[in-house]
Amino acid sequence: MNISAGGALLATRRYLPVSSRISLEIPTAPLPHAGIGSDFVRSLQARLVTVTHSEQCYLCGLKFSRPLIDTHVSKPGRKYSSSV
Repeated sequence: MNISAGGALLATRRYLPVSSRISLEIPTAPLPHAGIGSDFVRSLQARLVTVTHSEQCYLCGLKFSRPLIDTHVSKPGRKYSSSV
C-alpha cells in the first residue's frame, strides 16, 4: 500500500505474527540503455513491527533490514566545517 526508504505498509488477508521476517519482491520499471540487465525485480528483507486489523484485511507495518537509501551520505551542497 505504501513504501518509504525505511519500510512499507502491507495489506494481507492472513494474520502474520509481529517480528516475522518478510521477504518482498517488488517489480521495478526497466531502464532503457542502462545496461543493468533483464531482472527488473528488487528483493528486500524486512521485519514485521506492527499489525492492525482492518475491516477486510490486516495492515502490516514492515521495517527494512537495510534502508533503501544511505542515510549517512551528506547532502549535496552542504558543507561541514570542523572546529579546531
